[in-house]
Amino acid sequence: MGTSTEEELRAELARLRGRLDDAEAAHRDAPLFKALVEHASDAIFVADADGRYLYANESATALLGYERAELLRLSIRDLLAADDLQLAPLRLDELLEGSTLRSERRMRRKDGTWAFVELSARKVQEGRLVAIVRDIGDRVAAQRALRESEQLLHELGTNLPSLFWVRDRRSGALFYANPRWARLLGHAPVLGESYRQLFAAVHPADAARVSAAIARSPDETYDEVVRLVDEGAQPRWFHLRTFAIRDCEGQVYRVAGLGEDITEHTLAVEALRASEAKYRNLFENAQVGIFRSRLDGTTPLDVNARFCELVGATRAEVMSRPGTSWWADPTQRAAMVAELHKTGRLDEFEAAMVTAQGAPLHVLASATLYPEQGYFEGTIVDVTEKKRADEKMRASLREKEVLLREIHHRVKNNLQIVTSLLHLQSNRTGDERVRELLRESTNRVASIALVHQRLYESADLSRIPFATYLRDLASSLWKAYGVGEASVGLRIAAGEVVLSVDTAVPCGLLLNEILSNALKHAWPDGRKGTIEVRLEVADGRCRLGVADDGVGLPADFAQRAGASLGSKLIERLVAQLHGTLQRESAATGTSYAVTFPLGDGASTAGWPSPPSTPAAAWGKKAG
Repeated sequence: MGTSTEEELRAELARLRGRLDDAEAAHRDAPLFKALVEHASDAIFVADADGRYLYANESATALLGYERAELLRLSIRDLLAADDLQLAPLRLDELLEGSTLRSERRMRRKDGTWAFVELSARKVQEGRLVAIVRDIGDRVAAQRALRESEQLLHELGTNLPSLFWVRDRRSGALFYANPRWARLLGHAPVLGESYRQLFAAVHPADAARVSAAIARSPDETYDEVVRLVDEGAQPRWFHLRTFAIRDCEGQVYRVAGLGEDITEHTLAVEALRASEAKYRNLFENAQVGIFRSRLDGTTPLDVNARFCELVGATRAEVMSRPGTSWWADPTQRAAMVAELHKTGRLDEFEAAMVTAQGAPLHVLASATLYPEQGYFEGTIVDVTEKKRADEKMRASLREKEVLLREIHHRVKNNLQIVTSLLHLQSNRTGDERVRELLRESTNRVASIALVHQRLYESADLSRIPFATYLRDLASSLWKAYGVGEASVGLRIAAGEVVLSVDTAVPCGLLLNEILSNALKHAWPDGRKGTIEVRLEVADGRCRLGVADDGVGLPADFAQRAGASLGSKLIERLVAQLHGTLQRESAATGTSYAVTFPLGDGASTAGWPSPPSTPAAAWGKKAG
């Protein structure tokens, strides 16, 4: 029992000696601790159980802008933000019972601004609290900048028309991928996993090239045009470009990428390339010469093989010579360019060129102006042989015209010889009936001869103006029958109808018969009268009408007509014309109306058709 008490006394004595040593050490180190607290970089406060400040170091006054005396009149709650206290109340009683507080708060400075701080508080003595406050304003600003940067990244990525992604440089984890990837792949990429999931969409034919491009760059940056296959298994063309993102020390810590969809552009380029290849193929293999020439006439921009063949030179020779040197008359080229400036296009005009050997080259050219580009493009077709053939044909036609005109002249002369012989024979016979028959034959031959005379005198060797012929024929008949215009007048109403020789001859003979009959029989006993001849055209048909105001046909004309040569001739001539005949007779006169097709080679050019007149009207008394 005594031994136990002695040991306890010795232990208590040792404890007391230890406390005494600690007190002596604390008293000895107090100035050191005070200096450390006073000059600490963090703000340090000591508060009582009510939270009123009992002490504040220099960093506290620097952080909040208060004098030390001002701080010691305030409490913890006076400086903390009210809304922060509502969200996270400050429980001093819990701190006094031994709990520890660590939180981020806002403290109001003297100038009214807020200081963002990290607050650590705990009890240090009975009824005493110590709070260490660290300024985290820079960190908060950095975090805010980071959040804003990430929000900006998200907004940009969402609204970019291109693919966009960001990955970690070291791990390769996908940090961000914009919604365009989901539209392409059909599902959203998984953030945090390897970025290579994006390139699962690379077309198999391009996969090796993409891998090689990544391997070539130490920062795995590349610039490639590849095909990505969409969720519908359709390949689309993308221009992929990646770039490094460096930290403040210049080290690459992230890699970002852009993928521009260039499918439409690529397809358009391919279509343009195919179109250009097709155009070039057509250009080079065209069977016409094609050229592209500067407006100023200097060396050409381009020519095809056929052009070189036509001018007899190599492409190099053509491209080295001025464009004007291939024109026989450079002023023709200048006139063509001037006309192109007015109309923009010229089609199939004849041009005279020369070959490299100096031979004439006649071409049929077409050209289109491109004023903004400063050139015109055109084609040439060699018509040299055709032009020579045309000249030979024209010479041959001139020879044939001369020959045909001579034939008409000789036929007319031969027919005049026949009429002269008939006239001589008529003068040698004493039989009046024979004389009459010979005179009728003479008039018939003369009507044919008159056609050939008009053809010989006309510029057109196959057609004659029938109105002029009709007047000449009437004049000849009036003279043959010794009738003056004072006795029998003639009125002609005819336009500028032109008849072919095949139609003019039967028409002339037909008129000869009708007019001869009228002159012989219409006005007996020296009576006076008038004959009206009308020629009308309507709907491609001619209507020839002859009407007199004589005594009309005899009552037995129908019985005697069958034996009359003149009547038979009239009927046969009408049939030859493929026409129809209307004949009317009364005491006031006789009328004939013959309607027949206008026929090949005939025309009414320059002559307005008069209104159609009924055949019955021609049977009325003329004048």
